[in-house]
Parts: sequence; C-alpha cells; structure tokens
Amino acid sequence: MIDKSNEVFDRVMTYIMSEIPDLTEDNFGSDDSDGPSDYFPFISIVQNGSLTSNDNQDDRLQENKAILMFTVEVYSNKIGGKRSECRKISSLAGDCMMQMNFRRESSGFRTNLTNNSIARHVSTYSVLADNEHFYRR
Repeated sequence: MIDKSNEVFDRVMTYIMSEIPDLTEDNFGSDDSDGPSDYFPFISIVQNGSLTSNDNQDDRLQENKAILMFTVEVYSNKIGGKRSECRKISSLAGDCMMQMNFRRESSGFRTNLTNNSIARHVSTYSVLADNEHFYRR
C-alpha cells in the first residue's frame, strides 16, 4: 500500500509554519479527532483513503500507483475573526497541496459538534501517487 501521510503532513505543516511563524508543531495533528484540546488555531492533516489505480497496474503483484485522499481541518477559537483565520490557513494548506499536484475535492465550513463556539473549516484533496511522486489526475 502506498502511504504518503508523513510526507504530506510534514510538507504542509512546514509550509504553513513558514507563512505564519507564530505557529508551532503543537498546532498540528495527524490523527482523526473530535477537535483540538489546547492549541489554537489547530490544523489536522490526515490521509483518510487509498484506492489502487487500476489504470496503472501491470502483471507484478504490487501496487504501482494509488489515488490518495487527504482531509485538512482547521479550527479557530478567536473571539473575532475565527472564520477569517480558518480561511487563511486553509488557503495556505491548499496552496501547498496544489504545489504537490493535489486536486481539491471539497472545501467549506462544518458545524463543530463538540463546541459550536469553535470555527471548523474542512477541505478534502486527492492525488495519484506512487512511492516517489505525486501526479495530477
């Protein structure tokens, strides 16, 4: 199975932190959760799907390429401007994903069921990948 979760997480986190120097690694997570506990804004970057690309299979008994799906969730608890903060960080994450040949599948605000005073922006992305590269689909 092709797993690019660590690479994508590291690249997106590094890119966002270079653009917003106040953020630290504590502002990021790579696990599915109901939301952040202590650090805001919080950015979750998770590979949540992988599908073998049949168009790229041959007679070898291995996966050559896969379509990978990632979800980026941004949480903000700012008193004023939390939706703007979410949009800014989501835009930066999207810029980095696009530079890696990802395609955005969806993007928008979702209700944060655990605490509705926290803004939550969710974007989903997909890409065709092998063990070395990302390819536009």
